Amino acid sequence: MCGIFACFGGKCDRREAVENAHKQNHRGPDDFCCLEVTGGLFCFNRLNIMDQTDMGRQPFVYQEYTAMTNGEIYNHKSLEAEFGIQNRGNSDCELIPQLFSKIGEKLPKRLDGMFATVVINNKTGELFITRDHIGIIPLYWGTDTEGRLYIASEQKCLVDVYAVEDEEKVYDRIYDGMYKAVAKMIPCDSPNGFLLSGGLDSSLVAALARRILGPEHELHTFTIGLENAPDFKFARAVSAHIGSIHHEFIYTLQEGIDSIPQVIHKIETFNATTIRSSTPQYLMSKKIAARGFKMVMSGEGADEAWGGYLYFHYAPNDEEFHEEMKDKLADLHYYDCLRTNKSMLASGVEVRVPFLDPDLLDIAMTIPVKMKHPNFIKYEGRPIEKGVLRKACDRDNLLPKSVLWRQKEQFSDSVGYDWIDGLKQYYKNTGTTEEQFNMSMYEKYNFSMTTVKTGKSVACSTPRGASWMPEGTANDESGRSVRAVHQSTTSAAEKQEIICGDE
Repeated sequence: MCGIFACFGGKCDRREAVENAHKQNHRGPDDFCCLEVTGGLFCFNRLNIMDQTDMGRQPFVYQEYTAMTNGEIYNHKSLEAEFGIQNRGNSDCELIPQLFSKIGEKLPKRLDGMFATVVINNKTGELFITRDHIGIIPLYWGTDTEGRLYIASEQKCLVDVYAVEDEEKVYDRIYDGMYKAVAKMIPCDSPNGFLLSGGLDSSLVAALARRILGPEHELHTFTIGLENAPDFKFARAVSAHIGSIHHEFIYTLQEGIDSIPQVIHKIETFNATTIRSSTPQYLMSKKIAARGFKMVMSGEGADEAWGGYLYFHYAPNDEEFHEEMKDKLADLHYYDCLRTNKSMLASGVEVRVPFLDPDLLDIAMTIPVKMKHPNFIKYEGRPIEKGVLRKACDRDNLLPKSVLWRQKEQFSDSVGYDWIDGLKQYYKNTGTTEEQFNMSMYEKYNFSMTTVKTGKSVACSTPRGASWMPEGTANDESGRSVRAVHQSTTSAAEKQEIICGDE
């Protein structure tokens, strides 16, 4: 990895640029270069990995193009062969200015790797900035009070120079991105259905769909849980608020346990939290399919992109927070994407996920990290996860306040706390463990061991996130393991008899 810093517009001060670029020397301690380009300066902190000779020194220049890239381009050799690019050295990034001269803004679509790239045409002064699809490699930009543009790999290089984007503009950008993502995924020739847990994410999707479709459109919502599950109360409130035709499905602990072998066969993992969440979703998919629905929308991906899990309250700093989000997004195909897709398509029901829309992800990964930390916004005196998303959507009576500001409940908890607790007790009574049973079934089906990710996890964290937790925190993926943060939603006063049952 390396470090990028650039300044454009007006008169960029070379000494100031070098000082700011040196704030990320740890990213590239092997070499440093500051190069004047049309209208600005390119500064590069180099970490020698590919081509450790001077031939690999950045920025790279080809004809009128100058480029600097932080990252790794895994398919550089095939691209060089395809486009007849001949490099002086062996750096995987040297092809960037030549390739840009041939294909222009199509560049990021052809790169297979993790990267942040800045390219300038020194004849026209046109600037092109791009990064990989997830933001594995960080890239930040900002403007100062005189309108100069600054670009850097780390925020610390910009804090002394840029004018902070107005918070209200950030909230507008988030809301507009959410609205467009939902609108993009609505068109369907079968009835519109929405998975509705009564949590923030699925509720936002359903509420925005109602705004987009208008009051006359028939909209169906679906909720599942054990009897007296926390989700039912909140989902009903959302359904009444948006005027949906609401369907509630109750399953029993025994029905869930009996389904686990089928669930493991359908979703192809032995990960405990994925199986816990997939089981009620699998049972619900059968009910939804039986009612003629072939497509539903859901809220998956919001917790990964917006730092929504309860353990994010313990992130020690912005850099750790951001790195954890990147890893969570990169691993979604092992967990929530796998769960939602396979458990629902087991019954022939497609799931669309607006929170993973590329344009919305770009917004999520480019707003200041501090705005996503639970400490940034407090509700009723306590820090709240995904506060920036909640505040952005706290407009025009979109959702009831009780739902908009409801604390994160993981799906395997919110279907009823007795679900996980009952599973643990069941396995204890049978003389085995949840992990042993899941693995035995997985091996029975002869699935590959390489497609399942393992490691210490607390409340769905990566091992990094688990390391943030206070000593004595249970090594369990339930959100309730974050005891100092989690607030129960099943107090006796809140429990209500479920009358409608299966409909």
